[in-house]
Amino acid sequence: MLGEKNMKYYIKQKVFSVREKMTVKNEQGEDVFAVEGSFLRIPKKFKLVHIRTGNVVSEIYHKPFSWFGKYEIQDAKNHRCTLVGRFSLFRKKLEIAGLNWSIVGDLMDHRYDITSPQGVIMSLNKKWFSWGDSYELSISNEEDVLLAISVAIAIDYELEKRRSRNSSSSN
Repeated sequence: MLGEKNMKYYIKQKVFSVREKMTVKNEQGEDVFAVEGSFLRIPKKFKLVHIRTGNVVSEIYHKPFSWFGKYEIQDAKNHRCTLVGRFSLFRKKLEIAGLNWSIVGDLMDHRYDITSPQGVIMSLNKKWFSWGDSYELSISNEEDVLLAISVAIAIDYELEKRRSRNSSSSN
């Protein structure tokens, strides 16, 4: 993977949206994928839709009634993984099951890598001073684009749920 040019994608979360809606852009600023979250649906479901074709290319299902958060992710090529929250005393802990991928870095600060034994699959960095949340994803292999973006969306949703829970419990 050394010497390869990483593909860059940008996710801009809609600020005032009843449904979770996001757009994924490429380096040229073109819309590539739309992310649509289900509204008032249990379990919560997200779809990653290819803008040009209108095809659903990945789906993320939040599994309700799991204590620490659990997300089943499957792309159109039938690649699958599960994002699972784990108990940890000091920080948010999430693991990716079903693949040989790990999350390394600071989840709360939105600066982390997804790695495998072969190297970094994706790096995510939050862009500050923007209207709404914006993220830059640098993905090293085209084969991993759909799952890597989907995992990033599931992580973002889980962190937002935890923030909401913590702020409502402190009131």
